[in-house]
Amino acid sequence: MTQIIEDELLDLIACPRCGGELGPGERTLSCFSCGTQYEIRGGIPVLMPEGIDLEHLAEEEKLGELMADPAAWAIAQGCAREVQALGQEKNIEFTFDDPIEYITAFGQKMPDARPSMLLDHHAKRSSEIDAINGMAVELGKQLGIATPYNEVLSAVIRQREANFG
Repeated sequence: MTQIIEDELLDLIACPRCGGELGPGERTLSCFSCGTQYEIRGGIPVLMPEGIDLEHLAEEEKLGELMADPAAWAIAQGCAREVQALGQEKNIEFTFDDPIEYITAFGQKMPDARPSMLLDHHAKRSSEIDAINGMAVELGKQLGIATPYNEVLSAVIRQREANFG
């Protein structure tokens, strides 16, 4: 039987839901700890739990709405965890220990705020995606750290922006 994912990649990734070890199935990766299944497309694991709609995340109007949507908030948390892992690898000292507590407290201070990327999209102009989430992806590649949340979110935003004309 042909392996659908390289062993080297399996050594680098973990379940985004619980941090557990992942193992290949016939067409999926399975978490040995929590049992979550992740689809594999073209040899690349899609480490997004079922039911998460990235297009929907890009359409949330206010920060409070994003935080109230469990699927959208899970993606935002995944992006934050990836960025913290990158910073730790680069020996960056953070002013916080838990990125989820930090972004939650930040968001709770301004639930009616509209993110700048959303305002850019309403105006049909390109956002700063490449300088924020896209930069996390590039740094992840340089450091050998998987950034699936930032990678997929960046791709969705870029695709949307390509349609602005």
